[in-house]
Amino acid sequence: MQWKRRAIGLLAVLILLVSFQFRAINFTGLLLGNGADDARTWFIILNKGVRYLINNLAALALLWGLFQRRDYLQLAVVVLLFGLFVLLPLYFVGYFYFRESLGVTLSYLHRLVMNPTLMMLLIPLFYYQRNLENTKSV
Repeated sequence: MQWKRRAIGLLAVLILLVSFQFRAINFTGLLLGNGADDARTWFIILNKGVRYLINNLAALALLWGLFQRRDYLQLAVVVLLFGLFVLLPLYFVGYFYFRESLGVTLSYLHRLVMNPTLMMLLIPLFYYQRNLENTKSV
């Protein structure tokens, strides 16, 4: 059983690394070339949305490989959904309407949303929670 946890964790880290390596590829440019702006907007939204889901689902797999606790995974899914329905749309509004005025702020929001930063912050939180539970039981 231990090897399954390690395999899931290793696969999740591998997916995150591959996703990070392909971050600079402009798939919309490859698909559209100099296409219409409306179609380009939808491809950007699709591209970023898929990347968000891949990164965060891999982070969920990593959390499962590390802890294998349903309650931890449920909290992580809530964080994923918060990012999907709150942070990602805020990023798109800023990107399409306020790109010039937001500048650096938009860059940091991009890192927070596109990289599974919030999910990775759950790892020390869950380790701390587990240690608290272990010390209370002793």
